[in-house]
Amino acid sequence: MYELGFLQGNDVRLTQLRNRLWRAARVILDSSLHTGKMSFEEAVDFLVEKVRFEPYAAELEVGMYIRRPTYVLGYLIGMQELMAIREDYVRLYGEPSPPSQFYDQLLTIGSIPPSRAFSTRGAIAPESPVMTASPRRSSRVRSAAGVPAQG
Repeated sequence: MYELGFLQGNDVRLTQLRNRLWRAARVILDSSLHTGKMSFEEAVDFLVEKVRFEPYAAELEVGMYIRRPTYVLGYLIGMQELMAIREDYVRLYGEPSPPSQFYDQLLTIGSIPPSRAFSTRGAIAPESPVMTASPRRSSRVRSAAGVPAQG
């Protein structure tokens, strides 16, 4: 949204960058905690000192990382995967118009891994039958490869 001219301002950009820093810190903390390279207290201190969390919020975060190993890694990996898929889409088909077209098409595929959705190349193409049929208007459900789904 920021790149498209929405949500302008230094405060918005600072929040975006802080959130990106937080996601990167999550990867460091999750792997360090679960390999024994960092204690609970060290992880809390890391969030307080490097990401500027309040101590109580850092304790809650680190507690979640301990209770749900690798959970937070999925957010960063998913973001990177979607960015790469979008770059491939733009390279193959140009910028989507309107900008929401790419994400709308990707979401109509359903809950399959994004890399699998794009591995068939035509699955998220603008003219793909999978993308042009609205799931609300059509009772025909298709897989990412455009083959009628079983069931």
